[in-house]
Amino acid sequence: MTDTNMDLDKRQESLHEMIQALSEDLLKSQKQMRRHRTNFWRRAFVRSALSYVDGVCSTIKHKTLLAETHKLPDEIRVGQLAALLGETYLVTEGGEVRAREFIIPAKHSIAFCLRSYAEALGADFKLDRSSSGWAALLKAVDVRNRITHPKHLADIEVSHDELDTISIGVRWFGDRVSEISKKATRFRGGG
Repeated sequence: MTDTNMDLDKRQESLHEMIQALSEDLLKSQKQMRRHRTNFWRRAFVRSALSYVDGVCSTIKHKTLLAETHKLPDEIRVGQLAALLGETYLVTEGGEVRAREFIIPAKHSIAFCLRSYAEALGADFKLDRSSSGWAALLKAVDVRNRITHPKHLADIEVSHDELDTISIGVRWFGDRVSEISKKATRFRGGG
């Protein structure tokens, strides 16, 4: 095994451990929220739920990036690779290419992650952005953004309806990831 392959294996193992930790956080915060019924635990649940989604997207992007690197040179899309890496590039006055971090807004990133993953695995999948599950996930992102960047006291309160919506959105996301994995025609068992 080459050093690069070992690095990729370590990265994959690290991502798997991250998902385990985030999953445990989500379950723990959900349990505490149901037990204590305070806004503190509601906010903890919201943050844990969306951190879990973000973590799964990071893992999926890594797997997709690995799949992209196995393509023939004329099949590789540079823009796709740059987006998967979260980078954009510029050329300095001295003629050197420099990478800069490129942050994709969360709602776009989730759609990109699902579409790219399906494409990399050869899965017949179309993201239905008119579905109630997608709408719930987008609402979950909005609630997370509101409580992490509050402007008013009301911004840090999370209603029962919002909690239900967040649960629906996160479940929908997990179901889509599973659906894509089940429909995979390439790279089965490879990651």
